[in-house]
Amino acid sequence: MRIARVTSSLIIITQFFFAPIAAADDESGEPTPVVKFEFPMDMKAICKLPEYPAAAVRRGIEGDTKLKLHIDEHGKIAAFDLLQSAGWKILDMSIMNHLSGCQLLPPGHYAPQSKIFVLHWQYDHGYSSRAELDLASCKKSASLRIAENKDIANDIVVGVMVSSGGKVVDAIIQWGSGDEVLDKESLRIARSCEFFPAEYQGKRVAKAESLRFIGQND
Repeated sequence: MRIARVTSSLIIITQFFFAPIAAADDESGEPTPVVKFEFPMDMKAICKLPEYPAAAVRRGIEGDTKLKLHIDEHGKIAAFDLLQSAGWKILDMSIMNHLSGCQLLPPGHYAPQSKIFVLHWQYDHGYSSRAELDLASCKKSASLRIAENKDIANDIVVGVMVSSGGKVVDAIIQWGSGDEVLDKESLRIARSCEFFPAEYQGKRVAKAESLRFIGQND
């Protein structure tokens, strides 16, 4: 999926090195959002960290957004390929909007190039376990299947809210296929699934998760 944005540049790069960023718990003891960059540059110095969306924090939404950054002849980020969704559009769009037009390389003239970039959206270490899908509980489909980690396609991404009892209480299309029939089928399957509940400080809790769907023959 190619997504292009045009904005003014943000911060000019001054150095290159790997520097993961992490935040500690706040004074109330509540887990603090953690954003980590996996990229051979100090992204904090280049483009700054995006804010962890408040709505995502409230729901404990997390995941990994993997992008191919397309850098133009001026050293700016001109477009993106979304290689892997974090599972929630709010996270994917937050980082894409944030990086759009960023002056990733020192001002100059370059051959257009691309780089792979991974942003780990992690709601800190408060959850001792995430909600884990019970794949056998999901209804079967002739057209779609739930993607495995090894599958790289992003045909359809569905965000689900899982109750403390492991039931799906809501399912929302995050990235659709453009085919209404397939999108509805993905929701049907997602709503049928059950999860082993997430835990927080020894208690079962509601948690946001996501499912990727691809064609049966993909």
